[in-house]
Amino acid sequence: MTTQTRKRAAQDRAEITKEKLLAATLSVILRDGWSGTSTLKVCQEAGVSNGAQTHHYPKKNDLLVAALKRNRDALRARTEAQLKKQGKEKLPLREHLELLDLTKQDEPYFYATLESLIAARTDETLRDDIRAIDEEWIETLRSTSEARIEEIPGEHQAEDLMELTLYLVRGLVVQRGIANDSKHLDRMFSLWCDLVERAVG
Repeated sequence: MTTQTRKRAAQDRAEITKEKLLAATLSVILRDGWSGTSTLKVCQEAGVSNGAQTHHYPKKNDLLVAALKRNRDALRARTEAQLKKQGKEKLPLREHLELLDLTKQDEPYFYATLESLIAARTDETLRDDIRAIDEEWIETLRSTSEARIEEIPGEHQAEDLMELTLYLVRGLVVQRGIANDSKHLDRMFSLWCDLVERAVG
């Protein structure tokens, strides 16, 4: 085995370990909440040693933030793929809103995000990282909306509506966590789409 081959094999093993840790982090946050998540639990869930975890993510916040970034990127990729499947250059507003509604089914991302937003309110060491992740995701939504939604009146209105819809979806996710009535929540989201369509004419 050449030196280059050994390096490549070591890099592959490192990537697999990191992927296990990040997936486990989201699973533990989903199960135990942000405050109940520890690196020990994550390592047990991932089946890796504490030494491997600290090698890749020296601090707990490093691990948590990396997991959120991974899922933000995965969610963005899925949203973009869904847009491409539509086969249209531009979408009606409601179809675009409904694409965002589909993302609320991605429980690991949304619950972890909500947990992180609440935790960042009182944790200064976490706040800047969480704000940066959130701002980048919102900017992605806004820029995608500007490019893909059929023209509606009002400067930046499409982008503003998508951002506001994200906040609504987060609220619905919180509500689902305490009263999981999918039909009711679907009706609430449909009502929101009706109101938006009326507002933009």
